[in-house]
Parts: sequence; structure tokens; C-alpha cells
Amino acid sequence: MKDTICALATAPGRGAIAIVRVSGPDSLFLYRKITKSSSLPKPRVFTLKNFYDTDGEVIDKGLVVFFKSPNSYTGEDMLEFHVHGGNIVSSLLIKTLILHGARMAEPGEFTKRAFLNGKMDLLQAEAVDEIISAKTELQYRKALSKLKGKLSRELEPVLELIKRILMEIEARIEFEDDVGPLDRNKVKTYFEELEGKINDIINRAKGGKFIQNGIKVVIYGKTNVGKSTLFNKILGEERAIVTPYAGTTRDVVHEEVDIAGIPVRFIDTAGIRDAKDPVEKIGIERTRNALKEADIIIYVREPGDERHSLNVDKPIIYVLNKIDLLGESSKDELYDAEVPVSALTGEGMDKLIDRLQKEIKERFYRENAVILKARELAILEDVKKEVGDAKRLLEERIDEIELVSFHLNEAYRKHRELLGFGELPEEVLNSIFENFCIGK
Repeated sequence: MKDTICALATAPGRGAIAIVRVSGPDSLFLYRKITKSSSLPKPRVFTLKNFYDTDGEVIDKGLVVFFKSPNSYTGEDMLEFHVHGGNIVSSLLIKTLILHGARMAEPGEFTKRAFLNGKMDLLQAEAVDEIISAKTELQYRKALSKLKGKLSRELEPVLELIKRILMEIEARIEFEDDVGPLDRNKVKTYFEELEGKINDIINRAKGGKFIQNGIKVVIYGKTNVGKSTLFNKILGEERAIVTPYAGTTRDVVHEEVDIAGIPVRFIDTAGIRDAKDPVEKIGIERTRNALKEADIIIYVREPGDERHSLNVDKPIIYVLNKIDLLGESSKDELYDAEVPVSALTGEGMDKLIDRLQKEIKERFYRENAVILKARELAILEDVKKEVGDAKRLLEERIDEIELVSFHLNEAYRKHRELLGFGELPEEVLNSIFENFCIGK
């Protein structure tokens, strides 16, 4: 029998309410001990109670709710104590629960138990952490869809097709005299459908990579063309800063904002010129490295500067800055291929932001994108390889039908591993859940 675990389920620190979660076979025993109640709680009904320590002193007065197995998050008997916020009350309550026989939960252990008890598959379990870690609404909605089982349902036909082909192949291995020769055209159709479904999900995961990991927009140009002013103006327009980083103009400076649901890291770089100062040389070298890693480049120049080709295979938005220094007649002659702005006054910034949003949506946003963790994508790639090997053997080596069966069985096993079915090594499970927060 599993032991009973407890943990703080809300963020530590000051707050109106803190929730302490308990799961395991001794949940009702702990309820009686903490509340000094002789009656059983009604499942899913909040009750106002005093909570007592081991000396009989009142820790707090709050709400408690009981979830009876299997109708709980973990599939086990569960309790939630809703107490006053702050660190002291919840710490005292957890200390008392441990003195009564509970133990502190490990990271992600509540969700791990939910998975082990069949409340969700492994893709859904990993989606819980994705929801908690989401930095944009789009990330959250993709993770929520995954938690609700949408991706799992899309993967079910893949498993069924592998099984269907296996039945055709293995029937010929065991009972060829009874079932007749293999209908290769039918099996070829199954393989084509199977590979199409696998490739579709893998390709959609490439779009999900940008939603999950974000993109890099590098602001590039010579010294003193107004890159930093433009950088600050863009951030001021968006106002959705997620993660700030400090730096100097001799280094790369970056800020992250949310555009179209995609985390976009803007990188302000050191100006390019022939530098003698060793520190500035390092900054310029980092600028060149940033260009290599960029997904989009904003190339800034000022009136009178020649525009140079960067010779890079990535989208470039050309910006002519400092148009506030030009007369109206000069503005009429601006290049159509550039976005004219004044980072100082804000003139033209709305057009630059619109152009940037359009570029991001067209190149990096996909409505049907799915988010796969590295583990999930690697397994799906393995499934694709095994299916491809099986198909190739069937086409090229007619007498090696046992090898075809071997590769299909490997694909079947790996696909079940993706969903968490079958025997999973404990170290694999631990590596999945160890980055979760303690109370989840």
C-alpha cells in the first residue's frame, strides 16, 4: 500500500489563502486527527473546521474538503486544507500532518500518482507542467488542449494502424496456408496512411516549437543609428514584458514579450564598426553570433547610410530610423522596401510593429500546431523510423517478413511508451516528474 503524502499546493509566501494537499490511504485518519472530528466528511463538500496540532492547540480555522477514491485528482483518497496565507500557518499544518504519519511529497508526485492510477496518460501528465510553466495565453491553451486528451486521441489511430498491419503480417507468419498470401496493395495503403498521420503530427510539432520556445528578433546596425532607442520603443509599445535582462550596449541586451501568443525575445546588439577597444570587440563578436541565432533581423540604418546585404537566409526587416531629421520632401522619397520610423518621436512605429506581427504570424504561428516535449518528439521520431524500416523491408526483401514484424512490434512498443502504457522504468518516470513543483 502506498504511503500518504502532503504538500503546499499554492505558491509560498504572502497571500489570502494557502492550500495544503494530502493524498493516500491515511487521508481520513489525518482528517480526524487534524479536525478532532469523529464523523466522516461528505465527499466534495467544503466544511469549516478548526485545525489542531499534536498538542491540541488550534493552528487555524479554515475550510477542508475530502475527495474519495477513485474520484479525485490522484485516484486516491485526498484532502485539501484551505488556510490563511503566508508561510507560518501552512508550515505548521504540514509539520503536524508529518507528525501524524504523512510524508512530504516529492516534486510532481501528485500528478505521478494520477498517471499511475490511470487518471491520465503520460502526455496529459506532462501537459500539467506545461500549463504551470506557460508564459503566454497561447502556450496555456495548447497545454490545456493536451491535458484534455486531444493529442492523445490524435495518436490513437496511429496505434490502431500499426496493430492492423501487424495482424496482416503475423497472420502470414503463423497461418499463411489458412489465410492466403499477403495483399500487398492493402498493406501498402495502410503504411501510407500510417506514415501520413505520423508526419502530420511531427510537422505540426515544428510549429509548436516556436510557440513553446519562442523566437529571437535581433536589432542590428552600425553604432549610433538608434538601435537601443528603437529597442526601448518597441518594448514600450508592446508592454507585455515577461522576462527582463540587464546589460549594456557593448553586450547584447534582451527582453521578452508576447506577440501573437509567441514569446519573442528582442535582442539589442552592439553597433558594428572597426573597433580597437577589446571590450567593444567582444561585443561586436557577440553581435555576429546573435545574427547566426536570429529568427528575424531588424536592420537599422539612418539617413545617409548605405544599406549593406547581410547574406543570411532569414527574414530581414529593413528600418530607416531618424526620419524626424528629414524634411517632408525627403520623406516622400524614402525606399518602399524599408520601414521609415523615428524611434525618438515614435513616428512610424505602428507600421513597424504591424510589419513585425505580420512576419511572426506568417512564418512562426500555426493554428494546428502541437507542443511536444523533447522526449515525446524523440519517441515519435523513433516510431517513424521503425515504421519506415518495416515498409522498406516489405518492399525490398519479400522473404524477410519476420523482420517486418519485428520493426512493427518495436514501433508499437515505442508508441505505447509515448502514452505511458506498458512497463516504464522508474528512472524514466522520475526524470519526467522531477521538474514539477512539489504540490503538483
